[in-house]
Amino acid sequence: MQRLPVSDLYAILGVAGTASEHAIRKAYMEQARRYHPDKISITSTQAERTAAEEQFKAIGSAQEVLRDTVERSKYD
Repeated sequence: MQRLPVSDLYAILGVAGTASEHAIRKAYMEQARRYHPDKISITSTQAERTAAEEQFKAIGSAQEVLRDTVERSKYD
């Protein structure tokens, strides 16, 4: 499983810095479905499951900041 970059909230969601709230929500939903811990194969290693959980948390945190106009302006 490919790990997402953690240093850039826009990169975590795969959107541009000019992305609309709708685009951010759409990207969040796509990434959340992909990295949701329940979607990880039962044959995955513990390390893979842990990585998916970490990515899922990072995706959630990124969308929380980027969908809040005040927090997003602070981040930018």
